[in-house]
Amino acid sequence: MAQDKAAYAKTLLKEIEVYRSHCLFVEARKLADELIDFIRMNDGLDNGEQILNSLQTKIRQIEEEADAFEAVGLSSRLSREDKTRIRKVFSSVYQKGTETAVYEAATAFLVFGQFKEALTEFRKLITSTHFRMVAVKNIFRCYIGLSEIDHAVALYLKLQASASIPPDELERIHYFLQSILKMKGISRRLPKPKPTKKLPLQETAKTPEKIEPLFPEELVLEPSLDILSVTITYPDRNDEEKSIALDVSLQRKNTISIIAPGKNEALLRHLQLGTTIKNLQLNSTDIIYVNDGMVQGKTEIRVGKKQGDYTVTIKLRGA
Repeated sequence: MAQDKAAYAKTLLKEIEVYRSHCLFVEARKLADELIDFIRMNDGLDNGEQILNSLQTKIRQIEEEADAFEAVGLSSRLSREDKTRIRKVFSSVYQKGTETAVYEAATAFLVFGQFKEALTEFRKLITSTHFRMVAVKNIFRCYIGLSEIDHAVALYLKLQASASIPPDELERIHYFLQSILKMKGISRRLPKPKPTKKLPLQETAKTPEKIEPLFPEELVLEPSLDILSVTITYPDRNDEEKSIALDVSLQRKNTISIIAPGKNEALLRHLQLGTTIKNLQLNSTDIIYVNDGMVQGKTEIRVGKKQGDYTVTIKLRGA
């Protein structure tokens, strides 16, 4: 029984962080309050007092981020001061200048629909042992958002030629980008990673770099299945069935963010907050499958190239 309660608390902690990372602050705060009540009702829960203290810090962070998100969202353009504020606020829980802080700020820019700013941050992580894989994948997503697929190809070719990334990781990066090209109907075949001779174990073994733990779980960087795009079926103003394929701009576990065109009023009506969207076609690197999802958040983008469009966050069934 105690083990079940601990597992439940652990699940809520992960959910809070997923919501926060997608800038769904109301939902994150609601879960945090729920977890506080749960811990107070279960005095014997392991590390209960420590989790409560951490939750109070987390709630303050959520409120600060919510205020920053709202203030920046009301701007007509993203100023240098706005960018600085995003970097500061959305990475404030981590030590300044750490890779985790950079990563959190970068993903916040993605949620804002600010692909160029996100690119700037993700590029800082290409040489990181822990973050380079997810950083490169998100750089590709940024280039998709900017309609600059050639830049994504150029980055891959540079990485492939430099041999700066281990072959097994580069193979996964190659597969990810090749899947994007296929999805976009581009027939170009990327050169596969060059095989390299493995050095003896004693020459390659390194002490693992220390990574700051997420609150209080470790940061889950890569989902088990990369989702590249989602096809949504919806009724138009005449109640006729329409469909649209939208690129996934951000994914954490089974929660995805897409950018819906602001001019598509019928689609936006369909994507109402709290609505369960049936039969989403999810296009991943490996398979195409159908799933349901609930709209967790819908925020208008008020600055940058995507101004007037909406960031829509969807939690897929089974998440």
